[in-house]
Amino acid sequence: MLKHSYHARLSVWHVVVLVIILAISLPVVARPTASPTTILQQTSDEMLAAIKTYQPMIKKDPRYLFIIVNEVLTPHVDMEAVARMALGKHWASASETQRQCFTREFTALLVRFYSLSLAEYLNLHEIPQDVIEFIPARDRLSPQNSLIHTRVHPPRGKPVDVNYSLHQVDGKWKVFDVNVDGISIVSAYRSVFSSELRKHGIDGLIATLSDQNRRLQKA
Repeated sequence: MLKHSYHARLSVWHVVVLVIILAISLPVVARPTASPTTILQQTSDEMLAAIKTYQPMIKKDPRYLFIIVNEVLTPHVDMEAVARMALGKHWASASETQRQCFTREFTALLVRFYSLSLAEYLNLHEIPQDVIEFIPARDRLSPQNSLIHTRVHPPRGKPVDVNYSLHQVDGKWKVFDVNVDGISIVSAYRSVFSSELRKHGIDGLIATLSDQNRRLQKA
């Protein structure tokens, strides 16, 4: 069975990652010509304000946050690319049905786990308005790809570097990986999934993700 330990490696900053990824989704249609950095800067403030506004409701019913995440997050992150990268070399040998099932279950797992993590965090903490510092651009991979550098200043502890890899899909910027303090979230999942795949194959991995989604749904 896939253990929750792989979540523990990443969960500390999943909360902040989610806040910014959620933020990036809101203005893509309204500001199609904006650069990825501009989108992140303008909308991270909007999303933080929204979280503060709805925090009392989220505390009463964490499922409210899941609905927000599911509706806002998934359309604006390139989940097919994330799933393909997380599955690694096994993507090529998977059938189309297996690819679709894996992408669906992996997406559901991310959304549910992040929602519960964020709801738990919000139940205990306030997110400072100045939590995110945008670092001047150092990399521009190509007109279709961008790497955005930020630094997160938590209420406690040392600042953490969080970098976002984006690319254009049908003219819209979408996140396909997040690097937290030097650790790629996609690579971390790929490492764990690789072990599971060796033991049980892709159908076994899909079944395990489905089982964890059922458990998280009841949490």
